Amino acid sequence: MTLHVTNEEDEGVRIHFRLFGTDHVLVPRTLSNLLGFSPLCVLSIDSQNFVARDFWEEITGTAGRGKHSITLIHNPTLRFLSRWIASVVFPREDTRCIQIQELKLLHAMCRKRKVSPVMNLVEYWMGLVKSDAPITMTSLVTRIARGLGVLEDAQLVYIPYNPALLIRVDHFVQGHFLREKPDRSLSMIYRGHNVEFPLPAPQFSLYQVEELTMQLTEPARQHCRSTYSSTNPASTRSCCWSSPSADTTRFVL
Repeated sequence: MTLHVTNEEDEGVRIHFRLFGTDHVLVPRTLSNLLGFSPLCVLSIDSQNFVARDFWEEITGTAGRGKHSITLIHNPTLRFLSRWIASVVFPREDTRCIQIQELKLLHAMCRKRKVSPVMNLVEYWMGLVKSDAPITMTSLVTRIARGLGVLEDAQLVYIPYNPALLIRVDHFVQGHFLREKPDRSLSMIYRGHNVEFPLPAPQFSLYQVEELTMQLTEPARQHCRSTYSSTNPASTRSCCWSSPSADTTRFVL
């Protein structure tokens, strides 16, 4: 599959791609519909009311400086949504820090805005095609191909099922999201704090809570070694708002 975008004054934005030896040209709305987004969705995740620093403080209770780790998010629903977006929508190896387009999607969810990140997806896919990174959009390509009706006579070799690729409880335990008890029950935990909340937790439903942060206990005593170096502060690990091409663009608050 090849992919590129044009934006002509008389035609507007067009998404060009070649699939099974045939060239296709779609407008963003058609591609959004093929991906399963509602026709009522706005084709932009941007909002005039979105301010990264303010929204980050709204969902974490912390200022927008330093490490922007997903584990700092309080609300359990937003925590899982953030990790799901980083693993499925814009998949990458390191899902610890949130990216700016992911924060915009969370903001839209919290404000009940129906949006389609179709152009953000196209930009992400184009980055995959141009790089040597693994292609991680195969299921969405299948959805597009099925919607275009090009799978009927196609000769396909399907990727074999691999249980090792499934995200299981141990993924969230290792990521300091969950604690699994001997009885197999799960609790949401917050690194550096003693508090934990048994799951499921309907009282923290995204559209029922008045605030997106919760009252946590005093920070617990840390037992891990800090990566900060007083002699070489530049060596301290940090994370900024970043675009999918984090090596070329950085967003800071």
